[in-house]
Amino acid sequence: LLHAQQGRQYDIMEESNHTAWVGHYVEDTAMLPETVDLVQAQKLPWAAQFLRGFESRDDKYNAICWEPRSDVTPIEKQEEHPGSQVSWHPGNRSHQWQGRKLALIVLKGLAAALEQWEKGIEKDGFPLAESYWHVGPSYKKIRENIRTHMSKNDTRSQCDGL
Repeated sequence: LLHAQQGRQYDIMEESNHTAWVGHYVEDTAMLPETVDLVQAQKLPWAAQFLRGFESRDDKYNAICWEPRSDVTPIEKQEEHPGSQVSWHPGNRSHQWQGRKLALIVLKGLAAALEQWEKGIEKDGFPLAESYWHVGPSYKKIRENIRTHMSKNDTRSQCDGL
């Protein structure tokens, strides 16, 4: 869903006549194994530890301000941990989980593009024809589909002028 002003929501796939390119970004952690305690956590893959269930403050944040080095002595005293590690914040492990999901969307899109390019070269030869890599016409089609559908429903937003 696309959230707009005044509490309106739009289903971007419906609005674009199913032409928009949308990654399926899932915020649900139900797919992750539950961490029960510190002992059981060690049996889980590192990337899945402490993201659902039992929380360990040290593992939730897993952050330091300064990595001790033999070649550098900081002029000012370094804090042991970064500030703002408050109880309501999900911690850097949660941000890492979100980043990994976004990275997978990008990688999946890249793999699909490379497959399309490979098929294009097999079909039309080398060099790859512009129609396989230039997205301008696709963007125009998506924008026009959204503009047409939204104007039928008289639900224009500030984005409509872009």
